Amino acid sequence: MQQDNRTKELGTRPIGELLMKYAVPAVVAMTASSLYNMVDRIFIGHIPEVGTLSLGGLAVTFPVMNLSAAFGAMVGVGSSTMISIKLGQKDYKTAERVLGNLVSLNVIIGIIVGGDPPLPRSEQCPAQHRTSACGNECHNCYSHHQRHP
Repeated sequence: MQQDNRTKELGTRPIGELLMKYAVPAVVAMTASSLYNMVDRIFIGHIPEVGTLSLGGLAVTFPVMNLSAAFGAMVGVGSSTMISIKLGQKDYKTAERVLGNLVSLNVIIGIIVGGDPPLPRSEQCPAQHRTSACGNECHNCYSHHQRHP
């Protein structure tokens, strides 16, 4: 019965009120995400010895995050249109199937676009790079060369 009330709400309430109810949280979420990214860069930039290198890492990964978000938005906008049409036709079963497909496709796209790429590990480094002079094992070749030139 609650599903019918929500559907009726979308068809009977004033558009301005619905826009405020559904759009404002999305705007707040995007603003919070942008502020998080800015503050994150400020704090990371102040880390001694690795701040600039870390900012470079963020600069490389940020476009990948944007690409993932763009694919998610593409699938979300298309699916929301299809769901709205099906709800308007009172075809609730198809609308639920489209929603399930939307979630599955977004998870698949997230794994493909935002997957964890393999990074050089200490096992892949030459033997002389695996252990530093102090006896600590390096995490990768680059960090070894940074700490022990």
